[in-house]
Amino acid sequence: MAKRTTKRRNRKESRGPTERQVQKVASDFTERAAYLGPFVASAFAPTISHREVVVCFSDIRGFTKYCHELQRRALDTRIQHFLTTYFGIYLEALVRTIHDLRHSPISNTDRSTPAEERYVHAWLDEVAKLLLPTSYKNLGDGVMIVWELDKASHRIVEGLTTRYILEYVQEVAELFHHMLTGLSQAETDAYSELVSKLRLGFGLARGHTLRLDFPGKSLPDYSGAVVNLAARLMNYARPQGIVAQLDFSRSLLEMKSSDKEGRILTIREIKGMEREEIRVWSSEEVVFPQGIMVPSRRH
Repeated sequence: MAKRTTKRRNRKESRGPTERQVQKVASDFTERAAYLGPFVASAFAPTISHREVVVCFSDIRGFTKYCHELQRRALDTRIQHFLTTYFGIYLEALVRTIHDLRHSPISNTDRSTPAEERYVHAWLDEVAKLLLPTSYKNLGDGVMIVWELDKASHRIVEGLTTRYILEYVQEVAELFHHMLTGLSQAETDAYSELVSKLRLGFGLARGHTLRLDFPGKSLPDYSGAVVNLAARLMNYARPQGIVAQLDFSRSLLEMKSSDKEGRILTIREIKGMEREEIRVWSSEEVVFPQGIMVPSRRH
């Protein structure tokens, strides 16, 4: 009888956690939720909508080797100094691009009527707002930037926005180049002499995609073929430069090509799109592998 009573007591005691244990788990969860906020938010179903976007990926060539060499020599702080300056150029480039927009020839042209002038200034204000990315993510030493074009009120606004997005990317590339050339002795000591070997590549694509808004996340995520295409094009921007889908802005890129600024070509064997041929524009620095280039023909 005593044995039976003991068994019942043991079963009763093992039925569940005590109130103290529950409070401890709840306290730990609340504390960690602050750090796991994005993870917890992504566990809920997002609000999904369709958007027309421009997607840009960038990546530093040679960064892994740069980090490995400095960490091997216990010089991690130099990597930190470099990254702090590097990520700052994306904001600086945006400020410069919007400044150039405000002082562009189209904004200074004499108009025949005040009404036309008001239209132009309203368009430029709209372009300046559209140039502010709807999503910006640091990806290690790379960056993903998304601009939504759906809200453009006029085709001229949309055309100017794509033009100035390309100018923005070129501004980032130029600032990166200046950052690594002509370094002072202090800057060389801060970053190490190895930064002179780093290069920056970009991929640009435009199209329709899905926007995913997760509860509790301030910035949206995006999913779709155009996102993948921009990432794949970035991989071909070697040793440095820009590779852009021609449909990003066909008239603008064809004009650049005719002015001997870059070239237009057809590439294939893109990962995930092996059966497709993609027309692209690339800046002069890009060297494509021979196997992916389609022989030129009339389009």
